[in-house]
Amino acid sequence: KRQDGALLDIGYKAEGFIPASEFLNFDAVNVGDEIDVFLEEIENRQNMPTLSLEKANSIKAWERITTEYGEGHIVKGIMRHRVKGGIMVDVEGFPAFLPGSQLDVSPVRNMDDYLNKEYDVKIIKINVERHNIVVSRRELLEESLRDQRSKLMSDMKVDEVVKGIVKNITDFGVFVGLAAGIDGLVHLSDLSWNETGEAAVRNYKKGQEVEAIVLGVDVERERISLGIKQLDSDPFTTFATVNDKGQI
Repeated sequence: KRQDGALLDIGYKAEGFIPASEFLNFDAVNVGDEIDVFLEEIENRQNMPTLSLEKANSIKAWERITTEYGEGHIVKGIMRHRVKGGIMVDVEGFPAFLPGSQLDVSPVRNMDDYLNKEYDVKIIKINVERHNIVVSRRELLEESLRDQRSKLMSDMKVDEVVKGIVKNITDFGVFVGLAAGIDGLVHLSDLSWNETGEAAVRNYKKGQEVEAIVLGVDVERERISLGIKQLDSDPFTTFATVNDKGQI
């Protein structure tokens, strides 16, 4: 073992050499370890056999992925380097393609932020003829969000007080972003006891954190009705309770 790689005895008259960069964890390699390598050339210009650890790992991984795993299987993948349209991912030694659109649920500004990190990915396509594999991280994230949304919807109760962020303001109300990508709608009539229409909406802006009360939950349509004015008592009802009829 050398600093730049390892010499391998394959039973030939000369030893072969594997660069340290081809090992997943070169520091863990010890003298005497047995590893599988791919013999590319019996004798090169240096009179040494040309060996490849990467190709050996790739061949073994391809066999495992196509025979044991298949499409739909979830595997670990290390984001290796960027290519046109996405990222090449090391899946147990095989270079799989992850399209940029399948990297995350939201648009990715800088794919370099994901490089050299390990993520769970889902095998979405195996092309045996072209010998390539396409994976997705986005599908797993979307499945997780669906599960979270389902739980959130089933657990949410009317009259429960929730917190969220103003996502959008429309002519008919304010959309509030809750957890797991679910939005709740505060109708114009449920914004304020004292103000209506544009006057009520003027008090809110995108990105603002708000508190609201759950007025209704439609699990099938994933719709939540919220109210903000209901957090305070109705001033008209309060007035009627503290004043007698006919009082001036």
